[in-house]
Amino acid sequence: MNPAQLERLSEHLVKLRLFKSRERLEALLQHAAEKELAYSDFLEQVLGEEVAAKTSKNVTMRTSMARFPFVKPLETFDFSYQPSIDKKQVQGLASCHFIEHGDNVLVLGPPRVGKPRRRPGLAAGGRLRLDQRTRHGAAERARPRREESSSLQPVRPASLPH
Repeated sequence: MNPAQLERLSEHLVKLRLFKSRERLEALLQHAAEKELAYSDFLEQVLGEEVAAKTSKNVTMRTSMARFPFVKPLETFDFSYQPSIDKKQVQGLASCHFIEHGDNVLVLGPPRVGKPRRRPGLAAGGRLRLDQRTRHGAAERARPRREESSSLQPVRPASLPH
């Protein structure tokens, strides 16, 4: 490929705001030539990398906008810290299927059981809005007795206290 054509391609990628593809254009073209990729396979590779880069950037931006006190992936949570936490239930909630069903999740439990540690991990996918109620809010009124273990429970919005 001649330098003029490479420059035009690079300009087009900038105009389309495909910055990751512009950065890797020469490497992608060389890889396609070496592997003799079909046009559709090459296009799929270029667009796949671009979508992955934009998704990563979007998650990073939303995580910083959420102003979490710390960013810690759910995979790093120490489930041995609080053995009463059901690991399968937490991982199920991390899939965010409750959003599709229109459910909310209340994190209830006595102090020092790891509730704040779970919130950033569950929200890290960028699809959750976290609402930490104040001392006089619904979460305080719905708090379980001290001897009850911490639990994550999907609930319908209509069941929340007003």
